[in-house]
Amino acid sequence: MIVRHLLTPIIVIENRPATSVTPSSAWLNGYLADIGQAPVTVSVYWGDTDGGEPTSGLWQFTNTWGQGVWSQGSSPTFQLTGLAENKSYYYRYYAANSYGDGWAATESFRTASSLYVATNGSGADGKSWATAFTNIQTALDASTNNFDTIYLAGQTFTITNQLVWTNSGVTLQGGYEGIGEPGSNDPTRWQTVIRADPAYKTRIMYISGITNSTMYGLKITGGYIQSAVNAQWQTKAGAGIFVANSALTLSSCCISSNVCAAINYQTNMKGGGIYSEESTVLMTNCSVRANQVLGQNVFEYNYLYGGGIEVKGGSWIIRNSVVSENLVKGYGYSDYPEWAAGGGIYQESGTMTLEGCVVGGNIVRGGTDKMNRGGGICAAGTLSTVNCLIITNNAHGGTTSGKCVADNAGDGIYAAGTVRLANCTVANNPTQGIARVSGYASVSNSIVWGNGDDLVGFATNELGVLTTVGYCDIEDGDNIGTNGCISLDPLFANPAAGDYHLKSSTGRWTPGGWVTDGRTSPCIDAGDKSSPYANEPQPNGDRLNLGAYGNTEQASKTTEKGTLLILR
Repeated sequence: MIVRHLLTPIIVIENRPATSVTPSSAWLNGYLADIGQAPVTVSVYWGDTDGGEPTSGLWQFTNTWGQGVWSQGSSPTFQLTGLAENKSYYYRYYAANSYGDGWAATESFRTASSLYVATNGSGADGKSWATAFTNIQTALDASTNNFDTIYLAGQTFTITNQLVWTNSGVTLQGGYEGIGEPGSNDPTRWQTVIRADPAYKTRIMYISGITNSTMYGLKITGGYIQSAVNAQWQTKAGAGIFVANSALTLSSCCISSNVCAAINYQTNMKGGGIYSEESTVLMTNCSVRANQVLGQNVFEYNYLYGGGIEVKGGSWIIRNSVVSENLVKGYGYSDYPEWAAGGGIYQESGTMTLEGCVVGGNIVRGGTDKMNRGGGICAAGTLSTVNCLIITNNAHGGTTSGKCVADNAGDGIYAAGTVRLANCTVANNPTQGIARVSGYASVSNSIVWGNGDDLVGFATNELGVLTTVGYCDIEDGDNIGTNGCISLDPLFANPAAGDYHLKSSTGRWTPGGWVTDGRTSPCIDAGDKSSPYANEPQPNGDRLNLGAYGNTEQASKTTEKGTLLILR
């Protein structure tokens, strides 16, 4: 509610929610909607009790900015420090000038709690490493404030029932040494592992209805869920993590070796590592590896999707992450098929953006003809892929009854929605690089090489030109000499070792520093002249490189031109 003084002209000032709340600090935010006809003085009043009207003299603390500091439409803000943990505070903004004054209604917030979990804690109250909870679920249940942080020691936590996370605003953070408050953090050195006891077939974590929440530095492994016996047309999803109707950030996490398995016919098995439904997820610096969705021999009519990740609705952004070696495996007889799709990622609907990612070595292996789709990615929603490697994925037939079947689609990407690739490398996917079967698909500033059939089913005009493909290096020769496309060996550094940087006689990036090659890739400076290139190191030829490293700090350098001196 906004309170307005009766004098005119009216001054309107509002409180905005407190932000960056920690156990000991917070930022108090306001907004000046109207300052009337003269500069205003702005004050913020605060304390651990509500002092009512700002000028009542009952507020414990105040801060005032003189006239002219804040203009109409500006947002005054003030940081409080030295606060008590897990305590409620109140604040109120006030503005005045020679014509009158105005104040906002009282706003409140509660400082965050710090909770600790360690297998060697006493379990008393979770307020320190010594008294840490020994059970992660206990800490999740205790985190009722929108700003709480749960610190997990770098230990292995074995569960027998899935963890349930339904409280918003919680940060679940692993990788701690377990000394200090909270002390040193290094998820690589002190790895926090949450694993299922092999004797119990259980999902690792169920997340529902949360917002403003973060999971950091955790390894989620060993989750196992299966269909029930003699119960047709059921759905089982998310052996590692199931996310529903939530807003979540996943950072520096590893989701590995989780399994969804059909032990009956006529079932839907989805998302071996992660299943997401109508959620907004940001995933950064994560690994989704060696997860599986499995059919079972002699059963049929199973729908098997998303070995690593399945997304239904919502919005996903995946940055600087690796989705690799995940598997969708179907069986079934020739007359009783199993549908298998999305070895790495299955996007049923919604929007997804991949930036700086590797999708590699994922497999879809079905048991019947034409039922195996999208070894790396099967996309039926809206997908944007930028600066990504889509490499060595496979969608192929199985060996049921001793026969191997083919005619499968999209080893790299199976596109059945709206799919856009820019500055990507789609390489060494054995049968088909990108297969468009419906919807819209475009590829620009990319390298599509070594895929058997590089581009399948793309829209063409009456001259046979792929109308949505431009400035690409394509081994098959699609669009060669048209729309900026070429068909020349891209000179990858070492694809057998997974290095798809471009060779350059001036400089090629490696983890150990820049090196030079005896040859220079024709894909350097071959991008669309109108595309951004400023992130490429000098010399960059003032033009974009093709492939996954174009317009990045790892772009191979342009061959420097020599200087010709003419002596007379």
